[in-house]
Amino acid sequence: MKKIILSLILLLAPITFLAQTTHDINWTFNPSGDLTINQGDSVRWTWGDNSTHTVTSTSGVETFDSGNINGMGMTFTHTFNNIGVTDYRCDIHPGNMTGRITVQVLNIENESKQKTQLYPNPVSNILTVKTENTISNIRITNVIGKVIIDKNYNLSEIQLNVSSLKSGMYFIQISNDKNKKALKFFKK
Repeated sequence: MKKIILSLILLLAPITFLAQTTHDINWTFNPSGDLTINQGDSVRWTWGDNSTHTVTSTSGVETFDSGNINGMGMTFTHTFNNIGVTDYRCDIHPGNMTGRITVQVLNIENESKQKTQLYPNPVSNILTVKTENTISNIRITNVIGKVIIDKNYNLSEIQLNVSSLKSGMYFIQISNDKNKKALKFFKK
């Protein structure tokens, strides 16, 4: 069992390092679908109506296709690892639903200025999250993406009681009005 967990951690570690921020787009008619993001960031399109839509790249440095998806609140996520521009559209509504993702090099200098402390890690009971900026939201998910905790705050230091979580690896997304940062932690 320990070998399986270790293998899973080693497999997911590079993905976690690359996926710094998830940007959200409300995917409905006439969306605001143009973004400039950092290399390794993800974009999550969320269906804003009950119509069938796709999110399909049409040109550029990335290739993706959600296929036909129907239903309010449905999502499609893609992580952008290539620097450059990718245009995309809904194949069903190409005149009304288009966008462009511009991927820039991750600026390490700016990232290092956004100091976030997460301790102790691994944690048994209380996980402390501390930043230089005010935290507006914390979301914790397990390794399969199930949201375990999703709470709004207006603090720069938060103590989370994680004693009820099962042992294993978790992802924590820390958000404020300017940035989102994703980290991982381990529950003993």
